Amino acid sequence: MSARTSSSAALAWAALALIGAVSASVEDTVYRGEATHYPAPTAVVTVPRAAQDTPASPVLDPGRLAEAARGSANGAVRVRVTGARVAGRAEGDVLLDFTTEWQNVHPPARVRRGALEGKADRTMGAGGLLGGGWRAAGGGAGSDTVLRDVAYRIPRWGDHVVLLADGVAVPLDPASARLPDGADPAAGMTLARRHDTRRVRFRFRVPERSRWIALHLFDYANGHVTLPLKGDPDPGGTSATLAGDTAG
Repeated sequence: MSARTSSSAALAWAALALIGAVSASVEDTVYRGEATHYPAPTAVVTVPRAAQDTPASPVLDPGRLAEAARGSANGAVRVRVTGARVAGRAEGDVLLDFTTEWQNVHPPARVRRGALEGKADRTMGAGGLLGGGWRAAGGGAGSDTVLRDVAYRIPRWGDHVVLLADGVAVPLDPASARLPDGADPAAGMTLARRHDTRRVRFRFRVPERSRWIALHLFDYANGHVTLPLKGDPDPGGTSATLAGDTAG
């Protein structure tokens, strides 16, 4: 082997030894916690999470519906919610259909017999036997007063029935009129005699995320009726008024 070859080999081995020593020195420094010797951090690509809406709470409360099915009354009418369903959704709103039962519970009123003179007996003499429109007070034939059933009348549904949703009085949807037994907002109802009953359906469009919902009857003559359907109604929400005649 020539002297030049031996010298080159020696230099190569010396270089390898130097690299190893430097590497060991850097590695020892890193393990001692010298942050200056750590490699530069690489930027992390972050992907923003897609926005997700908070899941909507149930549209109606089954417990509240059970209470509404038992009904509530003022001095003249009892109202029950016998059915409820979601008819559709649109732009964050929900269409709610309600089936209700209305019963005249107004006590008979005493009327002087003289005020009835000349009135036609449309029961063909059977009114007293069948609990019809009038009967003698106390059952005495000589009594000068009679008990007469008092009709319960709502002139316009749209003026008296609303759905309260988070403090807002939501009016009847015009589509109510197209439902079987549906309430036309421009029409009304009369229950002529005590215990007369009528089935009526309503449709309302309310925000789907409403926290509390209640069916509300405005009746300034006999008392308002509120049937909670979800959550706890805001006491201030029932004070709103609608233009129109009063029921009674």
